[in-house]
Amino acid sequence: MWVRRIFTRFPQTRSRSIYLPTRKIFKTNKMTTKRYCTLPPKTEFPEDLNLNPQSDVPKITVLGIGGGGTNAVNEMILRQLNGVDFVVCNTDAQALEQSVAVHKIQLGSLKTRGLGAGADPRIGKEAMEESLTEVMSYLGSCSLVFLTAGMGGGTGTGAAPVIAQALKARDILTVSIVTTPFEFEAPRRMRTAIAGIEELSKIVDTNLVIPNQRLMSYLGIRFKDSFKLVDEVLYRGVKSVSDLLTIPGFINTDFADVSTILKDSGNAVLGYGVAAGPDRATRAVRDALDHQLLKDIEIKGATRVLMNITSGNDLSVQETSYIADFVSARCAPHVNLIFGVCFIENMEELSVSIIISGLKYSNNNYLKVSSGRVDPPVSQPLVWDSKFKPNSKQEELSLIHISEPTRQAEIS
Repeated sequence: MWVRRIFTRFPQTRSRSIYLPTRKIFKTNKMTTKRYCTLPPKTEFPEDLNLNPQSDVPKITVLGIGGGGTNAVNEMILRQLNGVDFVVCNTDAQALEQSVAVHKIQLGSLKTRGLGAGADPRIGKEAMEESLTEVMSYLGSCSLVFLTAGMGGGTGTGAAPVIAQALKARDILTVSIVTTPFEFEAPRRMRTAIAGIEELSKIVDTNLVIPNQRLMSYLGIRFKDSFKLVDEVLYRGVKSVSDLLTIPGFINTDFADVSTILKDSGNAVLGYGVAAGPDRATRAVRDALDHQLLKDIEIKGATRVLMNITSGNDLSVQETSYIADFVSARCAPHVNLIFGVCFIENMEELSVSIIISGLKYSNNNYLKVSSGRVDPPVSQPLVWDSKFKPNSKQEELSLIHISEPTRQAEIS
């Protein structure tokens, strides 16, 4: 056997000459017949093409802003919320060190010197503007960013709109989940919170507001546990969306589905319910729609609903159908309902988390919540002399514990 070089007689094609083994050169009518073999052009992939399928997974980051946002992130990390990155930022360096997050950013090192914003939103805004480049270095490549903050203070109220504006400029889906103060935290703090929420809601795609006062009906517990309940609600809000994108589901939802519901949807509300037993589907979906956070909110006009159903492998099609039909019946006839079903092995309960957007309500009306406490009537406004100084420490302490009717009687 010998090897003969075979070449193409068609130079206009992008072929390459190769070597093929042959034993004989056939002759027909005194003309030599040669074998020809033409290869297709070599396939070349772009250098920047990433063939790793994991690269298509959307990157989700939770940014905790200020003390309230940092506490919420700590709760999510301790509860092992998977598939999400965490970043915290604060003007208070001492409080920032207490966070369990890996990525920590001190806002406004030159402006505040790590001493906090002093409940002044203007300082919080300037601090975020000073550190905006560093914050965006963690968030610039994200597909979805959750902003968590407690409104009413300085850092969260002032810094959240600044970072939200930067994220929207890069067309990053931005969802804010913020809380308002309890009623006992003074009216001034509530006014500051409402002003900050109004500004933030004009920027973000979806604005989820958690009025802490609405959770008072659940509180028969210690003072510090009341704030843990608030962190639980923030955790549920992030988990309801992140699970749809990170946990492979039987009914799967992709990022485009989630974006359809949350993109430019404005104000939204959150409800969730968990139940076990034979009638778990009925109780879970009813608890979700009758949640304390949805109290006094009319959802018949809701046009967008994102729902996550999580249960064990024993979830039946009748349960899923009942939940979807029940939610659709409570919303607008043309509602866009997107839901996913995730299975967790050995899970006995059924969990339903619902984000309802496309609602038309005023933040002022939603946040004006009464806890049922009746204040004593005051016939005349109280006027205090700023130059007054108590004569003794005992007199100063007595003024702290004095009741409103007694205070009014002493003034009159």
